[in-house]
Amino acid sequence: MRGGPPVAEHKNAPASATTSRPTPVLGQRALILGGGGSAGNAWEIGVIAGLLEVGLDVTEADLVIGTSAGATTAAQVTSATPSGLLAAILGAEAAPAPPIRSGGGPPPAGSAAEHLDRTSRLIAASTCPADMRRRMGAAALELEAASDSDWSTRWRATVALRLPSPAWPETTVRLVAVDARTGAPVVFDRHSGVDLVDAVA
Repeated sequence: MRGGPPVAEHKNAPASATTSRPTPVLGQRALILGGGGSAGNAWEIGVIAGLLEVGLDVTEADLVIGTSAGATTAAQVTSATPSGLLAAILGAEAAPAPPIRSGGGPPPAGSAAEHLDRTSRLIAASTCPADMRRRMGAAALELEAASDSDWSTRWRATVALRLPSPAWPETTVRLVAVDARTGAPVVFDRHSGVDLVDAVA
């Protein structure tokens, strides 16, 4: 979360002001949440709940942006209290993730080492960030095509269970994704005509 411009850059600041400490400016606070899978989602909720416990409510940001696990976190913390979400995580019994395929687990992707190797090869073969996104999208579409036909339906249901509400929150939330066919960045919000669950998924 970031405040306004540094005091030295503020048009009304005296010339002698050289501090770079940001000053809070109403309407300019954003909370940016990145990826990290289920562990990243739990970690982000834990940090947000911890900050709230010491008096800093980052969910009061004017804008919340999330991608991947951060998209889940963004939808969660703008619809439920961080402390409630953390309590649910800490109270959950250790159990295997719900199966997404009939045989259990996500589409066939091999071991984590194989996944990292495949991803590294895609990155190494890419000529630029846009090319890398196109290659990653093509690989994701291949995995989806190789999975059973109900995979996306079950994945959407799994995502829906993670969200406190299926409705877009009142807070301005933007969820960043990539078009798997073109590699172009895509941003979803409540005006995109896309359900929150689909945007997070």
